[in-house]
Amino acid sequence: MNTYLCKKRGLYMAVAFVLTGGGGNAVTAMAEQSMGDTTLAAQVAEPPVVLPDKLNGISGFLQNDDDVKYYSFTAMRGQNVMFRDTRPASWSLGVDYEYKAGDVWQRLPGHGVHIFDSLTPGDDVLIRVFKRPNSNTVSRAYDFRFGSAPYRATADLIRSDAQGLPLYAGIFQAFREVNWSIYIHDSTGQPLEGARASIKVGVVEETAVYTAADGRVALTIALPACEGSMVSSSFSTGSGSLKRWWNLRYNPGRLVAKLEDDDSGSKWNPGTIDSTFGHICKQWLLR
Repeated sequence: MNTYLCKKRGLYMAVAFVLTGGGGNAVTAMAEQSMGDTTLAAQVAEPPVVLPDKLNGISGFLQNDDDVKYYSFTAMRGQNVMFRDTRPASWSLGVDYEYKAGDVWQRLPGHGVHIFDSLTPGDDVLIRVFKRPNSNTVSRAYDFRFGSAPYRATADLIRSDAQGLPLYAGIFQAFREVNWSIYIHDSTGQPLEGARASIKVGVVEETAVYTAADGRVALTIALPACEGSMVSSSFSTGSGSLKRWWNLRYNPGRLVAKLEDDDSGSKWNPGTIDSTFGHICKQWLLR
């Protein structure tokens, strides 16, 4: 059993056993635990929320300053597990996250990522959310992602409606649309549901998508009409009496596809793309 895990769900369920006094306050029969810099009794009003085998997005709100929420995830195949705090930067940090490491609760990063690795099949990871002690903010909202960690991605397809034209405008170029699909799996090769990917093409706003149960997601990005600030060199199509000369009017830009990584410099994600892109506005017949 790894030090940060409760190997069997029944173990931490027993730890969460509560005694309820006449006033309805739940007080555990276990020893006191550390929450941040303040020692508090671990309070459990209900069993942990058991999350499904995917990468889960969780958001919620603590009912009061004493409320504590518990979430557990089972690494069914011994896959890597990820925790990511996804609270907007504009939110004041009113809550903290911790994970169970043996008999001790350890801090999880705020606005960061923690990867649980070296797991064995059936290992459980237990985390909790609680109001930060001595916090001056009244916010008790939380938002995080927890479950199987993305491990490898393949950009299956980037196709546009400018196939066959010379690449004068960029490594990728399109007139009115770009089709993109991607496949992501976990560290055991299992297709990963709920993995996040995003793509930004030219002036179009970034679009985020999440993989389905088969680990895949596809997206069509529609491009607006344009006039074109750049003119390509002339090029020909056809031959003999059917030969024609053209040029392209286009706007230069970039195509950026990003995947959910661990923010620590570990590049698991070969599906990431940052490349030149040409938005072709018009194809002009010269002669």
